[in-house]
Amino acid sequence: MNLAEHGVELWLDVLPARVLQPVIAEYEASKPDTSDVPKHVPIVVYRTHVPGQHRCIQLLSKMPRMHELAKYVARLLRFRKLAENMRLLETVIFNKPPLDSTVLHWHQDVSYFALEPNNQLAVWIPFDTVTEASGAMVYALGSHKLGLRASKDLMTGEQFPGEERPAIDVAGMPTRCMEMEPGDMLIHDGYTWHMSGPNTVTGQQRRGLSLRFLVGETRYAPRAGSAAPFLKQIDDL
Repeated sequence: MNLAEHGVELWLDVLPARVLQPVIAEYEASKPDTSDVPKHVPIVVYRTHVPGQHRCIQLLSKMPRMHELAKYVARLLRFRKLAENMRLLETVIFNKPPLDSTVLHWHQDVSYFALEPNNQLAVWIPFDTVTEASGAMVYALGSHKLGLRASKDLMTGEQFPGEERPAIDVAGMPTRCMEMEPGDMLIHDGYTWHMSGPNTVTGQQRRGLSLRFLVGETRYAPRAGSAAPFLKQIDDL
């Protein structure tokens, strides 16, 4: 698979333990909370995919290992010529606890960001072994070529009010489940459709880091279906 053709690439064993393990240890020792932080200050978002759970935050400045990993990943992307002019837009740690987590419905990252042009690359890094049963990422191959689609509530799958763009429909499309090990890395285009199932494995953690990069120059450009979620993210900070 390659990014240009399929909208996603899987790189095996590219993050050495000396780079990744300190980040996991830093995350496990951190104490995020739900308090407000000043705007224009980079943060790390903690999301637990369990009904009723609210996201927590931590200042990126308090997680120097995480910051170093983001720079390490950016250097890898430049070295492999996937992108040059990149800025870190979002840092999120996703947690799907065993037996309690939910489906993350089919979606497209760019539909949640009111930006133009909306050129994004997302990198997904597992902290644990990830299998189909524990909620591995699933991609609709080639979907990044199909343009902008409707945004939706990721937990319920309900389309946001005001959306006029066509909904995601994966019927008949080739899909791929990406089972991974710590040290592996997924890179996907911001337009690529993807989802993940619940973690159904007793005693097996499913934690992963998402680093989202803007590629090139962009500007704020609100539109129906994206402005409200985008502004809500800003107002929640």
